[in-house]
Amino acid sequence: MQILSPAAPSLTLRDPNYDKIPAMFRTPVARLSAITALLTSAMPVSAQRAVVHEKDIVNAIVEQFDRSDLVGLGELHGSQADQDLRFQIIHSQEFARKVHIIVVEGLNALYQEDLDRYIRGEDVPKEQVQKVWRDSTGIFVGPVMLTVYEQFLSAVRSVNRSLPEPLRLRVIAADPPLDWARVQSAEEFRSILGKRLDFGAEVIEREVLRKQKKALLIFANAWFTRNQQRKTPEGFAPRETIGSVLDKDFPDRLFVITPVRGGVDADTRNIEKLIGTRELPVLLRLKGSVFGALDANQFVPDAGLLLGAPPTPFHRYRDGATMAEVADACIYSGHAADVLVRPDPSYANDAAYQAELKRRAGFAPSRPPGR
Repeated sequence: MQILSPAAPSLTLRDPNYDKIPAMFRTPVARLSAITALLTSAMPVSAQRAVVHEKDIVNAIVEQFDRSDLVGLGELHGSQADQDLRFQIIHSQEFARKVHIIVVEGLNALYQEDLDRYIRGEDVPKEQVQKVWRDSTGIFVGPVMLTVYEQFLSAVRSVNRSLPEPLRLRVIAADPPLDWARVQSAEEFRSILGKRLDFGAEVIEREVLRKQKKALLIFANAWFTRNQQRKTPEGFAPRETIGSVLDKDFPDRLFVITPVRGGVDADTRNIEKLIGTRELPVLLRLKGSVFGALDANQFVPDAGLLLGAPPTPFHRYRDGATMAEVADACIYSGHAADVLVRPDPSYANDAAYQAELKRRAGFAPSRPPGR
């Protein structure tokens, strides 16, 4: 699960509390002025062409498959709004005609056969199929995310009941095969964690692109967003992701959509003026639009933001990277409060499973604060 950084309080340069904002959240004055000038001088008509209003978001995403084989739909982990959007997409009749594969982060490929049977509508005992999402590498995901996975897979299974066999959806697990009964050391677990990137890219290439199919990809946005950086003893270096591998091996086949929240300065108000509606969310096309010129480090949030995950202690994206250099489109929700999916209490009440999670936590490279 990849982590980005939460939004800071909304303060302007003239606010006396501005200096109290951590440096990682600030936009340099020169860059802020340049962006503001760009926004205020942009033609409203050009901005409008880049805006897809809420009622048309699902159609816009489905129509993108006419131009792209892969649509990477980034998420904020646990977001009810993101879950609702996924439900709307899979219930679209046009989606079923165009796309038959959904690849999902955080599902254990060791149980792909059980997952296939369950999604096809066969009778699979719950205690068996739930291993797909309960026994993956995500040992700290918690009841909210476990509920997200269970609800979504159940919804896909339900949709398949109404579809003719040639149009039925298949869900592919994107986490590497992991048999927790065989993991007895931190080194063994780390070896599996180290395979997540390569396995995720390989399964998408093998099951989708090489078979000339199309797929919806549901992952934390940092698995696909471009121009990321990592910190090394020598400084910052490019960070490889599933998206960067796909872009290299199959150029121009991946369309990336990232969730976006309101920024920390007056640019946010300028954006919302250009959007031309107070009805959020909206989908914003970034390539060649005024929205694409914005600073990616200011607006792209942490995938784990809603679940209280700690922020990355440095800019996730190359300094100066614009939104258009990071993604192809974004779903902008402004500063609206997001609601978490309500967790199924059975996960927290399962004493045996909680004991097993405690054992697994002992193998983790690090434990998130508060977990």
